[in-house]
Amino acid sequence: MRRSLRSAFVLGVLAGLVLALARALSREAKPTPAPLTAPSPSLPAVTPPARTPVPLQIPEPVIGSDGQPDDLITGSAEEGSPEAWVEPVDGGCPDGYPIKAKEGSGIYHRPGGLSYERTKPDRCYSDPDAAEADGFRAAKR
Repeated sequence: MRRSLRSAFVLGVLAGLVLALARALSREAKPTPAPLTAPSPSLPAVTPPARTPVPLQIPEPVIGSDGQPDDLITGSAEEGSPEAWVEPVDGGCPDGYPIKAKEGSGIYHRPGGLSYERTKPDRCYSDPDAAEADGFRAAKR
C-alpha cells in the first residue's frame, strides 16, 4: 500500500513537471510594445475643458419662535403649514409624522411594513411624498 502511494505521488510530480515544461516550450516570445513618447502626428491634440468654479450655496438656518436656531423642525414650510420633516423623539417618530427614514440607506418605512417596528429613524415625515421629495425611496417589504 505504501509503495503504491509513493509511486502514484512520484508519477504525479513527474507529470506536473512534464506539463509545465511543455507549456513553457509552446509559448512564443511576445514582442514588447514601444513606449508611448509623443502623440501620433495624425491625431489632433485634445485639451480638457476648462473648469468653472461654482459658488457654494449655504441654506439659511430655520429660526424658531424664540429667535434661536431650531434643531427639531427643519424644512421650508409656509406659516401655518406642517413642516417637511422632524427629528425623532426618544428613538421614535412623533404623532403626525409616522414615516421613518434612514439617511444611511436612503430608505423610508411606512407603518405596517416588515422593518417598521425595528427601524430607528434619522428623520420622520408626515407622508411618503415628503420623504420621496427629499430623495428617499420606499422600502421593498
